[in-house]
Amino acid sequence: RDVAVTGVQTCALPILIGGVASTGTVLVANKAALERMAATGSPIAVAQVGGARTGAQMPLWGAQYLNWKIKWVSGYQGTAALTLAMLKAESDMTDTAGLANLKPLLEDGRFVVVVQAGVFRDGSVQRRSALPDVPTMGELIGPKLSGLGKAAFESWQSTIQIGKFFALPPGTPKEYVDAYRTAFRKAADDPEFKAAAVAQLDDDYVLMAPDDVTRIIQQMAATPEEHLKFLLDMREKYGLPVPKEEKDEKSKS
Repeated sequence: RDVAVTGVQTCALPILIGGVASTGTVLVANKAALERMAATGSPIAVAQVGGARTGAQMPLWGAQYLNWKIKWVSGYQGTAALTLAMLKAESDMTDTAGLANLKPLLEDGRFVVVVQAGVFRDGSVQRRSALPDVPTMGELIGPKLSGLGKAAFESWQSTIQIGKFFALPPGTPKEYVDAYRTAFRKAADDPEFKAAAVAQLDDDYVLMAPDDVTRIIQQMAATPEEHLKFLLDMREKYGLPVPKEEKDEKSKS
């Protein structure tokens, strides 16, 4: 299959064997800060590593469609630093995907999981099995979306669903492709693989069929420039740092 990318010559897509869905970013927040924001409009401080992390951009959609008041605390070195910032009350909200990183926050009692990105399973975005009572961002803002905002959200959502994937070069003989895909399916049921996957990923990891991975990659490659501009405009509107190269690209459009 070929994929047309804006400004780039059409190229052949690798032959997908399967993949592992992104573990599904969640936003966790300080309960008192959420109550304060709702009562007084006082902004909550959102700690994040860098504005390029798509999962960390979830608060933008909350600000745009759920009337969240936010300000950014940027530059943390990683997830462990974000967790520590929450525990030390340096910040009121942050994002994480790993359940191990989420555990100390929820055990503290001051924090609550507000929303999740969800995982791509069986052709649609669904709640993580480990967090069945936490709504996805799509569930929260879906009824408020329309027009360009709705289309841009759907494009953004596709970028956060794909994790690791396995592929073969275009033109690989069909019998080789069939053999790899069969091995991938069998691995999914192998007890040793399951134990290793839980240790390396999370208890609720999700394997993706080749058609699902292919569809997401095609959607990402075909993202219209107006959708990218919508997200960049939101980042500027709500103060999330925009990398210089993205600003330069936007100025050309």
